[in-house]
Formats: sequence, structure tokens, C-alpha cells
Amino acid sequence: MPTHPPDLGRRVAITHNGLRVVGAARELFSGVDEPTAVDLRPGRSDDALFGVRLTLRSHQKQPIVPTVLDALTRFIRDSGVELPALEKGVPVSIEPTRTAGVVWRDGVESRAWSGELIWRAAHPTVRGGRVTHHVVLEERPHYDRLTLRITADDGVESVRRWVGAGQVRPAWLDELADQFTVGAWGSGLQARSLDELVIEDFVRTTLLGRRDYPVAVLAPRDDGSYALEPNEVARELMGIAPLYVIDRHASTFRLTDTVGDKRLSCFFGALRIFMPGFTASDDPYDHPLLVQDRLVDPVMRAAEIGRAAMFVAQRLEMPDPFGWEVVEPEPAPDLEVAIDLSLPAAIEADAAPPDEDGGAGAVPRSIADVPESAAVALPAGAGSTGTDAASPAPERPPPSAELQQVLERVRQNALLLQANSALLQANAEQLRRVHDTQAQILMAITRLTEETERVRTLTNVRSAGTAALERQITRLRDVVEARLPPELTWTVPADSHRDPAGVDAVGEALAADELLAAVEAAAEAWPDDLLVLPQALVSAADSPYEDAERVHAVLEAMAAVARRRMAGGLGVPLREAFREFGVDYRGGISDSTSARLREQYRFVDPESPEAHEYDCVEHIALGNSRDARYCLRIYFTSRAKAENRFVIGHIGRHFEIGMTN
Repeated sequence: MPTHPPDLGRRVAITHNGLRVVGAARELFSGVDEPTAVDLRPGRSDDALFGVRLTLRSHQKQPIVPTVLDALTRFIRDSGVELPALEKGVPVSIEPTRTAGVVWRDGVESRAWSGELIWRAAHPTVRGGRVTHHVVLEERPHYDRLTLRITADDGVESVRRWVGAGQVRPAWLDELADQFTVGAWGSGLQARSLDELVIEDFVRTTLLGRRDYPVAVLAPRDDGSYALEPNEVARELMGIAPLYVIDRHASTFRLTDTVGDKRLSCFFGALRIFMPGFTASDDPYDHPLLVQDRLVDPVMRAAEIGRAAMFVAQRLEMPDPFGWEVVEPEPAPDLEVAIDLSLPAAIEADAAPPDEDGGAGAVPRSIADVPESAAVALPAGAGSTGTDAASPAPERPPPSAELQQVLERVRQNALLLQANSALLQANAEQLRRVHDTQAQILMAITRLTEETERVRTLTNVRSAGTAALERQITRLRDVVEARLPPELTWTVPADSHRDPAGVDAVGEALAADELLAAVEAAAEAWPDDLLVLPQALVSAADSPYEDAERVHAVLEAMAAVARRRMAGGLGVPLREAFREFGVDYRGGISDSTSARLREQYRFVDPESPEAHEYDCVEHIALGNSRDARYCLRIYFTSRAKAENRFVIGHIGRHFEIGMTN
């Protein structure tokens, strides 16, 4: 029996795409790398996504730190890490990997207790994104303080920058807000009301005042209601920006008049985040604005709140109780080449002592042989040989021919270096221009690719709509011809004598199969953009809608809109984004819809571990006929928490409703 080296089964290698290869199979792959140690340290401030510094006070004098540690323990365990309970005086260390690792330690110094947690995990919504949580708890005689900063392991671009920053906020912060009085910037975090009498003072002392944190303002709609509950918005902004809520619609005019520019104001249900350094002459785009349609969209809201969160996080000074010594990157110094062409004239060498032959001394063979204090002085006539300090220096012998050759070579090399330096600078400038041109070309190619994709999707949607009209016209012609005498039709008499009921029954069966296949194909084609729940497949199989091709094209358009939204925002309301593709989007249902009817729009994902529940009140309308063969609705939601994709709960017959928006 052949034998193998004892360590053959324990050899592990990792390919460039993350494939783990064990044992003899390692030799079958090229380009494998041995696994390297993964360090677990706090991230750099430049990579910070989210950061808060909060003071915590107990309502009933219960200990704060154990409650916080319990919330952290449960939160980390829910991510799949087998973590022992975090406690005072019990250090914890879980060996770090690319997507996991925990370090917990604490200590007491100068009557103050500090605890520090480092935890690496996957980003909650961005696939492949990795983040590191850095939590410092401080228990002091008069207050307890929590400082949190979350950084992207592979840079902020790896988690879609602002969108990823807005979605990385941990849920355990809400638990703390439920159990303790939470404060930041020296005050509580509850929403503060603004009436018409105090707005002018608010603008002067708060918006235009000196501050180093953002300030958020929420405006009511013209009917006095708010697009989102103010307390919900205040909690989402906890530690990022204090929230001020305008009490009624008429007060928004006073804000506009005080600021002096309608573009910098806030009204009609919008949320505006005023960044530090605000002035009345600022560019409106410097201060994020979420109109009500974008405010209720979780991804768009995450992008703008994430922008403010990154601003706070990257300027947050983290306590360092145990000395991690985080190395921040230093800007690369500009390369400067300085050449002194007066080098030969600056060589002032003392006369070399006479050699054994009575000569002037050894002649240097290279520039390295010339001492730093060397000098070459031409003879100035006969001199005294005295040694008195006040007497003139003794006359130096003239430089030899070999020394003059060395000096000439030095001068030529200096000139050559200077020429090469100029050439390098010219090449660097040319490379910089080429790089800028390449970046512009890549950007143009990206925009062209996106536009091509949009046009292709738009063409598919319109082609499917045109084909649907053609099929309906053909069916209408067949029905008319079937009821006319043979001499008045264009078809062969045998074709006109058909059983319409039988044909319709077969057509419905075929339509149901085709529709289900189209939905399944869309779910497989765009899994990163659309989450098709099992209930949608059931409703599609039950629907007699005849135009499966059109449904597939509309699902493709939905995937395109979702992809654009996740890539950095649409810039327009969803209704306008869908209208670009010729899709009829409707944002919700009537507020007067009864609770019984609302149950139709509520779906539970049975395949998710937490059994997520979704309210799919947004819908796409295909046709308005009462006949289900020509009318279909796609009920979905774009507002699901912790889910960037469009969640589709129903594709099929129209729900029973009172009135739609």
C-alpha cells in the first residue's frame, strides 16, 4: 500500500478566487497561496462608515455596562459566531479570519473602568463587504459612555460608500435607546419642535453657528402629517445629527425667508441635513435633501444619512485605553531631485600629505575618494611657510591632471542627472495625463454601458407591449371572424369553425405555464436585484395572464431600477424611474383601505431564518381589464429594512381593493 507524507492531508492552500484546496489536490491548481495570518485591529479613520459617541443614563439606576454587553453578545451570536457571554474581567479572543474574529478586554485605571471590543463581520446588506466594529465602553463615577466606530476593511468603496454607511448602523443601538436615556453633544436625542417664533433664532444660533456635527430638519406635508414618524427619524439619526421638527406647514415659509434661498430650505414633508459650516450662500447639494418620496425609500434614505454618518465617523476620536497604535496613512511625499552643479568648485580639500616619493599625495580615483572637506584652490603666488595663525596660508600645489579628469566627470554626470530628472518629470506629467484620460474613457464607457443596458431594457419592455397589442388584435379578429359568415372572412372556413371555449381553456393552461416559467427565469437571472418570494410563484402559476413575455420584460426593468438605486441612488422618485422604461408604477394603496384588505399585501418569507414580513403595497399595473387574461399586478416593496432588493410578493390577479393611489 502506498504511503503518504504525514502532513499531506493537512496542507491547505487558497486560490485567487477564494477556493480552499486541501491535501494532494493542491498540486492540481496553479496560483495558490498559502493562507496568511489575518490581523484584527481597529480600522483607519479614512475607512470609517459609521461612528457615534453616546452617554448612557439609567432610568431606574440599573447597571448599564452589563446590559450593553448582553446586547452585544446577542447581536454577535445572531451573526453566527459562537461567542461566550461578554463580561467584566473575562477576556475573550476568537481567532480572526477574513470575515470573523472577536477580541474583548477590559481594565480599571484611575477609578475608571474601560472595556474594548473589536469585532469583524460581514456587511449586513452588501454582499462580500467586510466591516470591523470598534466599541469602547467607559464607566466613570458620574456617567457611562459608549463610543462606536465601524470601518470598511477594504475601503468605503467596497460597500457602496454612502449607501453602505447608512445601512451598517447596528440594531442593538435601538435596544439601548429603549432602556436608557441616551445623549450626544451634551443633550438628549429626542426630536425637538420648531414653531414659527423660534425658527429665526434656530437659524442664527444653530444652523449658522459654530458646530462640528450635522443638524437635521424634518418638515410636515401640507396637510400637517409627516412622511415618517419624527421619533423614528430621530432614532435613525441617533448620534449622527440632532433632529428638529417643524410643527406645521406654514412655519416652513419662515424657514425659507430666514435662510433667504428656497433651495436651501425644507418643506412638503422633506428631510434636510445641514452639514457643519453652513452659510446662506452654499451650494444646495452640499446639504443633503430627501423629498418625501425619497425619504420613505430606505435605500435613498440610507445614502443621504450615510453621507452624514461618514462625516461624523471619520472625525470621531476613538479612545485608545489599551494602545492599539493604529497606523494612519501618510501622504506620499513628492519626489524632488536637487542637483548642485557647483560641486566641483565646492571641493576644498586640504593638501594631502606628501607620499613616500615626496609627491603631493595620492590622487582620488573616484568621487567617493574625495573627502567632504576637500577643496581645490588655484595657486595665488608665492606664499610664506610660517605656521602663525595670522600668517597667510601656505601655497597649495595645483591639481593634478587625474583630479581634473575626476572633477570633469562629476560635472558631466551632474548635467546628465539633471537632464534625466527633467525627462522623468516630463514622463510623469505625461503619465498623469494618460491616467486622467484613461479614467475619463472608463467613466464614459461605464455611462455608455449603463445607457445601453437601459435602452435595451426599454426596447424589451416596449417590444413586449407591442407584441401584447398585436396578440390581442389577432384574438379580437379571430373572435369577430368566428361570428361572421364565411364569405365575409379572410380565413379558411375550416379555421373559422372552432370551439372558442376549448381554445380559451387550452390557452389559459399554456399561459399559466409560460408565466410561471418567465417569473422563475427572472428570479434566477437577477437574484441580486429581485427577491421573488414563494407566494409570487404560486400566484403566477394560478394566473391566466397571457403575456408572459411582457411580464419578463417588466421584471427586467424592475431589476434595472433596483440595480441603479443600489449603485448610488436614482436621483428621481421611483415613479419617474419606472416611467423611463414605460412601466406603470403605483406607490401604494389608499389610507382608507381596511385592515382586512391590507392583510392581502402582507407576506412572510418562509425561507428566511427570521421569517421576515413584508408589506408589498407598491405595485406595477399591466392592463386594466376585468378579465385576468389581460390584466396582471406585480405587488412588491422597495422599502424593506435590511434588504436592498425589490421584494416581490405577488404576480398575478388584481387584489380586492377599495381605491389605489
